[in-house]
Amino acid sequence: MKTAMNKHVLRAVLLMATVMAASHSAYADSVACGDCSFVTDLELENIRGGFVSGDGLEITFGIEKTVFVNGVLQAINTLNMQKWGSEQSQTLSDQVLSNMAILRQNGDNNSIVPNLVANSQGGFFTYIQNSVDNTVIKNVTQINATVNALNMFRDMNLKSMMNQQLLNAMK
Repeated sequence: MKTAMNKHVLRAVLLMATVMAASHSAYADSVACGDCSFVTDLELENIRGGFVSGDGLEITFGIEKTVFVNGVLQAINTLNMQKWGSEQSQTLSDQVLSNMAILRQNGDNNSIVPNLVANSQGGFFTYIQNSVDNTVIKNVTQINATVNALNMFRDMNLKSMMNQQLLNAMK
């Protein structure tokens, strides 16, 4: 059981390291997100990732990359692991990461053509091209990981209680 759990954790760490290593940013765009709205808790619950092992151990995690230019949000890339450890997640890199490239341009005379980024091999990338002086570009990567072992503790407590009752009955 520990080997299987360690194997899942190792896979999660390797996937996160691969995604983080493959991501990079350059320079930024000045498109404002003035009409953006907040996401409700119900919507967040539906898109959160994770998996539940056979013994009740629940592991959820997601990676979110945000880019700000002069304090204004420009781009968000989000990767959530759903049903991690299943056969569905094996095709994650092919399906999800294939179309996550974002291009933002700030200023005039930018040389990257948006179609080149759209037709690239994709990945968990945000391309920022900036031609304006004194621009503050901030790239934030947030990794959310949660392990819920409450069911395992309940099982351990139940086993302990049963053992105690058996010992009391034998006295």
